[in-house]
Order: sequence, then structure tokens, then C-alpha cells
Amino acid sequence: MVKKNNSINLLRGQEKGFLDKFLDWALSAGRAILIVTEIIALSAFLYRFSLDRELVDLNEKIKNERRLVELLRPDEEKFRALQARLALIKNLDARSEILPQVFDDVHTLARDKITINSIVVSEEAIKIDASTKSVRLLSAFLNDLKQNQYVNSVSLDVIENRTSVATYYVGITVTLKQII
Repeated sequence: MVKKNNSINLLRGQEKGFLDKFLDWALSAGRAILIVTEIIALSAFLYRFSLDRELVDLNEKIKNERRLVELLRPDEEKFRALQARLALIKNLDARSEILPQVFDDVHTLARDKITINSIVVSEEAIKIDASTKSVRLLSAFLNDLKQNQYVNSVSLDVIENRTSVATYYVGITVTLKQII
């Protein structure tokens, strides 16, 4: 008689089920995903240290720059004050060239038309007290003044007719243009 070998196979058939397939995948590909995820987490953790170092360096640099700015603040204030004074001087210098020119123009226009008794020149206006022999000459003088490039307006403030001396006494205000 031939002996038969009875064997017991505890494994299921060759066909694998969903659970077996999932376990195979989890043990192979899942391991790789887990390793990649841990590598990413570890590299982010290490990168954080470099960012912290950069942040500390930047804060130190800001503190040093702030100290430098604080040290230079008085010089900056002096410089700004000097710039303001230079701008004022430039303005006054330009006006100082214009006012004598206007004064000379008024004097030239008044020749042979009116007699100037007094003249007051300021930054904004010129006040003239004068006398003339005729209204026609006064009108010509006022029209000539209005044509001047630096004159904004001309107003006749006072006019007095003195018949005893056959003269007209006038008060004229000439408003100057704002050049600068």
C-alpha cells in the first residue's frame, strides 16, 4: 500500500481579496510614502532653524541701523533747517532783483506825467503819493503802470483837486504779482 501524504493548506486560494491587496500596498508603498513624509517634515523642521537665524540677524541689523539713524538725526535736522533757509534766501534774492526793477519802472513812467511826493515799496505793493497837472497825464501814467509785467493791479485811492494851485493830488496803490 501506498501512503498518501495528507497536507493541510491554511492559505487561501491564489485569488487575493481587497484586504490582502490593501495590506500588501500599505506594507510596500505606504512605507515609502511614510518615509517621504517624514523626510519632508524633518527638512521643514531644519529649515525653520535657518529662518530663525536669519530673523535674529535681521533684527540685529535693524537695531544697528536704528542706532545709526538716531546718531545722524541732529545732522539731518540741521540739514533740513539749512535747506529751508536756503529756499527762503532764494525767494528773497529773486524778489530783491524784482523790486528795484519795479521801482525804476515806476520812476521812468512818472517822468513828465506826475510828480512823486512819496513812495513806499513793500513785498506785495507800492504806495505812491503824487501830484499832477492834468487828469489826462494821470490816466496815461495809470495805464502805463497796468501794462508793467510785475504789476497785478493798480488802484487810485485818493484824488484831490486843489484849484488854488491847479494841481491834482493822488494816492495810488500798485499791487505786485506774486513771482515766487
